[in-house]
Amino acid sequence: MQPLPGPRIRRRDPHRLLAIVGSVDIVRRRLSLADPINGVPVMQKLEAQQIDANLAELAEWSLNGDALQRTFRFDDFIGAMAFVSRIADLAEEMQHHPDIMIRYNKVTLTLTTHDAAGLTENDFSFARATDGYVAAV
Repeated sequence: MQPLPGPRIRRRDPHRLLAIVGSVDIVRRRLSLADPINGVPVMQKLEAQQIDANLAELAEWSLNGDALQRTFRFDDFIGAMAFVSRIADLAEEMQHHPDIMIRYNKVTLTLTTHDAAGLTENDFSFARATDGYVAAV
């Protein structure tokens, strides 16, 4: 019997996830809130107070409506595309995918959780992980 066609569901490696988000509590929350059917975390929309507290830790990010946004600048198009490739890997690992706009040497990431109709801890975790990657490069 042949397996049914469709997307493969990958099990997330908690150690890899910990290396990306940097907090045991966040990893535990993400894994414990996973939807048992498809493994996607079910997150609650953050309150304005929680958003402000998280945003205070992310100096380069700003609010754009119900989304978190930051523009990154690189020396050239190749540098911008290398960054986008790394962000794609991060998005797959975290199962949280930003909107990405590329303009030659600038990349703008926009984060929101559509299922929650606003910002969740996933968005801030992704922003922190992105900042960590940029600082390491």
